[in-house]
Amino acid sequence: RTECGRSMRFRWIATTLAVMLAGYGLIRAVDFDVAVAVLAAVVLVLVGHWSGLSWDELGLARTTWRRGLVWAGCALLIVVGVYALILITPLDVLLEDERYDDGWRQAWVTALLVVPLGTVVWEEVAFRGVLWGQLRHYWSTRVATLVSSLIFGVWHAIPALRFADANEAVDVAGAGGDATTLGTVIVTVVLTGIGGVILCEVRRRSDSLLASIGLHWAINSAGVIAVAIASTR
Repeated sequence: RTECGRSMRFRWIATTLAVMLAGYGLIRAVDFDVAVAVLAAVVLVLVGHWSGLSWDELGLARTTWRRGLVWAGCALLIVVGVYALILITPLDVLLEDERYDDGWRQAWVTALLVVPLGTVVWEEVAFRGVLWGQLRHYWSTRVATLVSSLIFGVWHAIPALRFADANEAVDVAGAGGDATTLGTVIVTVVLTGIGGVILCEVRRRSDSLLASIGLHWAINSAGVIAVAIASTR
């Protein structure tokens, strides 16, 4: 029974990772990526539920919604304040990005539609909902946080390559070339992994996936608006 139980654990973890990778590939391959991301998130929730996780373990229990929204609101205020401070200091060069040179329309669409539905909800359901919930259910909170955060960091290696090409600060800080790009990828993976730990802790303390969704959305979307401000003034 013990061996059978272990086998089932790894099968469900493998299934979750397979769905995540399939969703990632589809999102990158099609034009209607937001719709695919929403569908992938729904499929992942079903996988998590079929694997034996309760709605509470997934962070989606109705009794946690209010608490999660309070955490999300506080996170938004803090993150906006941090970006505002960056924008009034010389550090605003770190936010300059040629992808937002064309104006505000792209920035608002990205911040209010693409980021929350195409990235945040999908990634939070995957990493802090289903994967974290399964790892915590099968092993422990510490294992769940460390493993899911490690994978979350590696998950952002490919986006880091695009960031290296588009962000002005990369050219300013480095000499260019493969070494700078590799450094950008490594720093991104490490910082994103640390961010994953913070998101897991917010998820744990709030008992709600809405809290980590709120923090993740605040960081990404407020960041997009801050980047647009820095890049267009």
